[in-house]
Amino acid sequence: MTATASTATARKRADLPSKEASILKAVMKFYENKQYKKGMKSCDQILRKCPEHGETLSMKALFLSYLERKDEAHELIKKAVRLEITNAVCWHVYGLIHRAEKNYEEAVKCYAQAMRLDKENVQMFRDNAMLQIHIRNYEAFVAYWISLAVSYHVVRNYDAALEVLQHYFDMFMTYVEPNVEYENSEFYLYRTQVLSDAGRHQDALDYLTKYEKKILDKKGMKEARAPLLSEVGDEKAAEAACMVLVKLNPDSYDYIKQLLKAKHLDGDALDEEKTSRIFELFEDLADQFGRSNAIRRVPLNYATGERFARRIDSYMRPMFRKGVPSLFVSINALYGDSSRMEAVESLVTGYESLLRANSSFEANASESTDGDLPDLEPPSALLWVLYYLAQHFDYRKDYARAFKYIEEAIKHTPTIVELYMTKAKIFKHVGDLQSAMETMDLARKLDFQDRFINSKCAKYMLRNDCVEDAEKTAALFCKNFFDYFDDQFDFHNYNMRKMTVRAYLDLLRMEDRLKSHPFYFNAAVAAVRLYVQLLDKPSVEERERTAGGLNDLSESERRKAMRKARKAELASAGAANGNAVTAPVPASASASGHGSNALNNAKKKVDEDPDGLKLLDPAVLVSDCMKFLRPLLELSPGRIESQVLGAHVYIRKKNYLLALKCLKNAYRIDS
Repeated sequence: MTATASTATARKRADLPSKEASILKAVMKFYENKQYKKGMKSCDQILRKCPEHGETLSMKALFLSYLERKDEAHELIKKAVRLEITNAVCWHVYGLIHRAEKNYEEAVKCYAQAMRLDKENVQMFRDNAMLQIHIRNYEAFVAYWISLAVSYHVVRNYDAALEVLQHYFDMFMTYVEPNVEYENSEFYLYRTQVLSDAGRHQDALDYLTKYEKKILDKKGMKEARAPLLSEVGDEKAAEAACMVLVKLNPDSYDYIKQLLKAKHLDGDALDEEKTSRIFELFEDLADQFGRSNAIRRVPLNYATGERFARRIDSYMRPMFRKGVPSLFVSINALYGDSSRMEAVESLVTGYESLLRANSSFEANASESTDGDLPDLEPPSALLWVLYYLAQHFDYRKDYARAFKYIEEAIKHTPTIVELYMTKAKIFKHVGDLQSAMETMDLARKLDFQDRFINSKCAKYMLRNDCVEDAEKTAALFCKNFFDYFDDQFDFHNYNMRKMTVRAYLDLLRMEDRLKSHPFYFNAAVAAVRLYVQLLDKPSVEERERTAGGLNDLSESERRKAMRKARKAELASAGAANGNAVTAPVPASASASGHGSNALNNAKKKVDEDPDGLKLLDPAVLVSDCMKFLRPLLELSPGRIESQVLGAHVYIRKKNYLLALKCLKNAYRIDS
């Protein structure tokens, strides 16, 4: 909040004596520098002389909020708003407090009121715009030109987005400001993307060509040009553009896929002539980029018989020499064809025999005629062959042989994490969840810095119903997803300022796709069903009334009895908490001058709802349930489960029109 930009702020400062007005300026600096305690002391200094100055009260409330004194902050900001209900700064600060507590809907309301009162404060509009995009309220994300264009873009109103971008160009880009060349470059690429998404591929290509010399991101420009050439039917130019991309990064599967598409060699049903062209193409590419794994891997998708055996042999040998743990993952997609799977098994078991016999992949490895030593493989080659065979036979459900190979691999080199992870996986497949968990935990302890293994171990603990252990393990690395989500709030503003809009849109779409993932969908459906069951259960108060035999009493007698019982319960809980709140401060702590810190550390946090009764409140249940239901309805609207659950929840919320809408959608899907 940059209050100096506000005309309302200037007027309010004029109401203060000159000394206090200068202190208020310092208060704003303390806020910007995150010096909250100093800021609060300065507010107190002003309030001693002007105790009802709304703007100062609101700033003190903001400081209290950041110092985790939430209740005091809300009490003070409400007082400030009551005293000066037409002060835009008070409403703006109220919104900031709500935003800090992640109460975004109330924050939006406060921002809206502030903007109505002060239409010249740019910072208020900026804060509101960033909040709207953060909660995915795209229609309200219209504060600035680029923001407005992005807003129209994400809701697929391409004509409006292009019109806004044209206005932006006419007003701000008819002359070149210093040090904004990159931002302008990103503008050209973004407008090209909007034209392409609108289906105007020729216009996008012409626009890209027109401003080619002003675009600094040459790689991004080439990536945009290649698919556009394919879309407009310029096949030769498209092939050349895709080859340029492959030369830039021959290990990119995306670039290789674009090249195949440009040559009309993509798709599943390929005739013999196209298959031959594919192998000719990759032979030429292999001559140019012999070190590329992708160029050696992709032809395996099309090879069969002897050709497959030769190519898979040349692909796997270097991997075993280097010791690539992900080899099985890279080729197990080929196992859908049983003949390929058999060919791989025959080849790798042959490697095993040869390596055991003469430490070579060749059957005739012997001393050469000129006296030189033969080319022997490193000792680790056998290890990775054993590791591969363990995964291979696990895939084939031959668990006895899988265990045999993984045990031998671990005996060979007992310090490799991947070996224990695979052993745990085999245990899981045979149904021994306890051994699977213990083995995965052993893998985790070999490398405490590996987040992936830590997550895997937590998953295995959950599968074995060791929930507390899983929580502790996950907590070693895991930051709450909602914390990640909220931490990007300032990132929205950054992208608009730096014009990195293309990458920004990719981020937004990726985040939204997370909640349409099958795993999330299944978990969300289960969660909503549980919430519906809880909503249908009688309330805690009703169960207490039934259990205590209060149904036979009159309403007034029942209230008195329940009130008396609750007072007794609260009194006993308060006494218990009072005895456990503090612990004695060691004498050494006082002597060292850190007694206050020791006292604070000795305090125990009091659980105000030890039985979780507040969580069972119907209003809380509905609110929590909607956090899972909204993504289902927004990102998986074509699934009948989403619509049926939506109808269940909206009926219980008494939103019958929305319930009817969900039922109509479900009927349409079912028919």
